[in-house]
Amino acid sequence: KRPLKVVIKDFPLDHDTDEIKNCLRKHGFFINKVTRLTQFRTRQPLPFFLVEIGEREILTKPEELFKLKNLNHLSISVDPYRGRGKTIQCFKCNCFNHTAELCSMTSRCLKCGQSHTTSECETKQRIEKPICINCNQVGHVAAYRGCAEFPKLTTAHKNRNNNFDSNKYLVNSNISYAQKANGTSTNTLDSEQQMAPPAHRPTNNVNN
Repeated sequence: KRPLKVVIKDFPLDHDTDEIKNCLRKHGFFINKVTRLTQFRTRQPLPFFLVEIGEREILTKPEELFKLKNLNHLSISVDPYRGRGKTIQCFKCNCFNHTAELCSMTSRCLKCGQSHTTSECETKQRIEKPICINCNQVGHVAAYRGCAEFPKLTTAHKNRNNNFDSNKYLVNSNISYAQKANGTSTNTLDSEQQMAPPAHRPTNNVNN
């Protein structure tokens, strides 16, 4: 399985990534790495931290991290990692906008459409005229970006997709960990300090 990736929000910018990793390990999570995310165009730091959980923990309790509301004496929120401008397709059911780690639907094979994952399919050779399990059309599989059921990103969505809703967060580099812990920080700045919207960066996230 792929490592589970989540985004932890609401930490102050000066929070150390190693400290976040150690705090999560104390909660019983096997953490591969923690990375501070940056704004795509300006590379300015964002109040978001990408956390990659190791395979050992994925096999036991991947959903537990989403239940965390406090970490290191700070209030946080945890969201699935959506990537930058990517379409998320589940490797289990092959539907969209969620990952296999959190999927509760029945497995569907891309090749034969039966109730097993594509990797478990006994059909190993290439199928000349596959039938899409999402649109039922002949000639492509469900991972084909030209499929009628494949999500199409609107222009507005493309422009928003790169920054994890960073336009809702006006980042002040002067807000410290102490201010955040004391409840004296703010997420608002004057309009001239607001970060610029990100540039579109199309990416294909489907590897099936």
